[in-house]
Amino acid sequence: MNVERLHLIALELHEDIARTTLVQQLNGLAEALANLANQPGEASYQQAVATAREAMRTAVADSDVDEWPAAWRATLDELDIDDILGSNLAQRVEDAIVSNEITPSTASTTIKELAQDLSSVDTSLTEMLAVFDRFSIATETLEAGEAEVAVTIPRGEVGERLVDLGREFAELNKILGVFVEIETGSREPMRVRTIASSDYGVYLETAVHVGAFIAVSIERLLAAYKTILEIRTLRQGLADQGLEDQLAAVDERVNSLMDEKIREYLDEVIAERYPERSERSRELEIELLNSLRMMANRIDHGFNFDVRAPEPEQSSEDEAEAADADIAEATARIVSASPNLKYINRTGQAILSLPEGPSAAASGSSSGEDT
Repeated sequence: MNVERLHLIALELHEDIARTTLVQQLNGLAEALANLANQPGEASYQQAVATAREAMRTAVADSDVDEWPAAWRATLDELDIDDILGSNLAQRVEDAIVSNEITPSTASTTIKELAQDLSSVDTSLTEMLAVFDRFSIATETLEAGEAEVAVTIPRGEVGERLVDLGREFAELNKILGVFVEIETGSREPMRVRTIASSDYGVYLETAVHVGAFIAVSIERLLAAYKTILEIRTLRQGLADQGLEDQLAAVDERVNSLMDEKIREYLDEVIAERYPERSERSRELEIELLNSLRMMANRIDHGFNFDVRAPEPEQSSEDEAEAADADIAEATARIVSASPNLKYINRTGQAILSLPEGPSAAASGSSSGEDT
């Protein structure tokens, strides 16, 4: 992983743990459970457990970790600490209490161990940040007006060969290039900021307005995709039961539904951006349709797309203030979309096979054909 990005994530996580006082809340809950175990009939101890439990839930709700981009969450998973943060931590606490209602001392021990683990993580973060400062390792930051588009590529989708990874990078360049041209009027290439390993990750720099366009588009794709997740799970059940003859109809319907949602969004974009049609706008419409389909297929196969942008700095100059307002508006769109771009827990096999390629888009195909 990129060390400057690790510095940024470590700093954000350290501040999150301190702000939410999660370690203290966990210790308080463990102590309340221990008191209840010693005197189970004491009403004040029962109330103390309820109060401490609610305080812990509030602390988790105040944490920003669950809203972090999928690429950041992948880093937490790579560091093997994702299971004691955010909703994962809350679930482990609730499981400990529910499964040990008769033996609150056991729940107390489990929760105290979680508090110790989280405290140990925070201590390690403090030491890590001191090392970064000692060796003048900066955090990875974006300037006002810039945005970062992150794409996480599952290794299983491209294998280990450089040529296959290179081919996927070329596809991503094609997918995202149309967003740049529609937003800016030209196709300036995105600059690579960082490339990460584990699951492959590429972090691309672009203008904040392009980032906002991509973020909103991904948000719409994910909203549509989430409606078919349950169908994907049910399809896996049919496959497990050997009902292969029913799968084709399910696949066709799901791909048709997804393509309908994509076309609805595409119509909105084209109507807004190109009220007066031209030959080039029609070409871009076909290209954008293809890009949205390619993104949807990749999301279904485990890819994650994130966009982030820094808060713009304000200026006292009139023209600068107008520019700042424009940047702020684009940044606000990214911030608004960001919570909806978080990692999706997929179950079952991939189900989307939307047609890709200019010829498929131009033909008006809308379900599961081979390209």
